[in-house]
Amino acid sequence: MDKKLGRRTSTTKLAANSVVTGVGALFYSVATQRCLYLLRSQKQRGTWGLVGGKQTPGESVQTTLYREFTEEIGDVPQPHRLIPLETFTSDDHYFKFITYACIVPAEFTPVLNAEHHGYCWVQIGEFPRPLHPGLWNTMNFSVIQTKINTICSVTDWDFHTI
Repeated sequence: MDKKLGRRTSTTKLAANSVVTGVGALFYSVATQRCLYLLRSQKQRGTWGLVGGKQTPGESVQTTLYREFTEEIGDVPQPHRLIPLETFTSDDHYFKFITYACIVPAEFTPVLNAEHHGYCWVQIGEFPRPLHPGLWNTMNFSVIQTKINTICSVTDWDFHTI
């Protein structure tokens, strides 16, 4: 590790399966056209983020996402749709984070675990402050904003065909 720059050097050897993958979801309520944010109480304490976490070995991305939903906010209203928003990969390629939009018919009251101590539903294009640094970077890409606005413009979600 290059201590001065805090990054891996070419002499660092890691197995090919050492990539850490994380997943997260921006919940969007069709009824209110608002998104769910969670106030973090542990890592990045005091910042607003999304539901999400690390994938465990052998787990699919979708299984990881549903596990994180259950762990962090309890039962999520069914049915819903998952739409990929972004895949971030670190410069050293040892960390990947996939962000989804999770479309739900209406807002719900999350049952928070110890990772979070608050939540809010916020209008599209507005954000609680301060946002988690990684989420701040994601939300400031125009292509992500365009995807979110496109999702929000859909008015006829058919939740019964899932």
